[in-house]
Amino acid sequence: MTALSLRTSVLSWLANIPDPNITRPADTKSRKRRRNCTQEFPTPPLSFGMGDQHGEETDTSQIDTPRPNKKSRRDLDSGAAPPSIPLLAPRFAHESDTSSVSNTTTTTTKSGENTPSRASSPRKRKARLAQLEDDAVVFTDLVYDNMPPPVQAFLKPIYQISHGFPFLAPATVHQIYNMAATRSTLVSHLIPLFQFDRLKRQDNELDDASLPPFSFPRPEVITRIVDMAKRLSNYEHEEAQWNSSVHSAVLACVFPSIAEPGSDDGSGSQLIRHTLCTSARPFTRKSGHTIVDFAIYLDPAALKPVGRARSAQEKIRRLCRNNTLTNTINHTSFVPLAELPICLSIESKRQGEGSDKAELQLGIWLSTQWKFLGQILGGGSNNVEERDGRLLLQQSLSFIPGILVQGHRWFLIISVLAADTRTTIIHRDLEVGSTDTAAGLYKLLFALQWFRKWAEEIYWPWFENNVLGLV
Repeated sequence: MTALSLRTSVLSWLANIPDPNITRPADTKSRKRRRNCTQEFPTPPLSFGMGDQHGEETDTSQIDTPRPNKKSRRDLDSGAAPPSIPLLAPRFAHESDTSSVSNTTTTTTKSGENTPSRASSPRKRKARLAQLEDDAVVFTDLVYDNMPPPVQAFLKPIYQISHGFPFLAPATVHQIYNMAATRSTLVSHLIPLFQFDRLKRQDNELDDASLPPFSFPRPEVITRIVDMAKRLSNYEHEEAQWNSSVHSAVLACVFPSIAEPGSDDGSGSQLIRHTLCTSARPFTRKSGHTIVDFAIYLDPAALKPVGRARSAQEKIRRLCRNNTLTNTINHTSFVPLAELPICLSIESKRQGEGSDKAELQLGIWLSTQWKFLGQILGGGSNNVEERDGRLLLQQSLSFIPGILVQGHRWFLIISVLAADTRTTIIHRDLEVGSTDTAAGLYKLLFALQWFRKWAEEIYWPWFENNVLGLV
């Protein structure tokens, strides 16, 4: 290739470069565009160092710029995705546009219940529950003077203990003094307990006739639980760790767990047990997160004599077969408790987590329990049967307690049926103890033993006569 021919080829190639400032008319043959948005340039002729071996010029008129063999794409400048690649589905692809609107509204079910949206806060949901015409749930503070006499009798020892009335037996007090004398590092845990010394009795203490003979773990166990609770709090452990470590250890001091074998000592303490139930869901149309963490339940197998235990177990099985709602003896289909009646429920949260959400969960759970018991007593689930059952329930059972745990602090919840029998009232915020001090833990263990006494002497006889008596 001579210098003149090379110069001619270069000038020819430069002349073919389009001017970006000049709009070219539409070509009869549409050319495919590259994916990038830069201006395309024609490929230089092969004569640039690519002539044949004989030195002859290559005919560039037959050479076209190579293009990738791809399907046509939309102009990326428009922001549209290529047709060969489907658009990503939205996160809730199964929801229609109508359902997305419900995020800020409520829907009404056949029962007249307003179902809250996903975006509803627990406080708004509590307000909606209070406005239901049927099966409403109302949350209010617990005021001792406003409670009916049976509830006041149940609350009296709890109030007295919370105000510093002495309740520890002399033997327990001596154990505390001995530990304080021999292990000075634990004095900070034990000094507050001196106010509970029953050896220094005053006029404002509990009446011996109403004070049950409660026993307490040794001080070493108390301080171990307190230290464990403080570690979990300091390191901000999750709720599950609190449940498996601290809360389970506290409950085990009073209630045997579901995994422990029964006892033949005839003490009756095996009748009331506890278990984790974080996967138990109540049988209710109320939407949302309504499960609780622990259930205190009755184990009829521990009844004495053996014939009474077998009779109670057989009646429970019959009720389970005839109960078409859950096929269990409870308001939940939780299999481990299918034949073990629940008498006390516990919902726990970490310190600082929303108390409104915890109250909502426990409130719906207790409301569902009242509704379930009313259906059993009424003999069915239609409106007339349930109404009759709730009337019988209101006349025979004064209240059902619950416990709300917020970090270290344990609160008593009292649920009652309102006068219209269609509303469950949740009385809240009576602190019964804590796990951050030994004094608070002793008070908590007293309260839990008082609850066990109520379950053994009040709730179980009622359940045996009114529920099992139907069989």
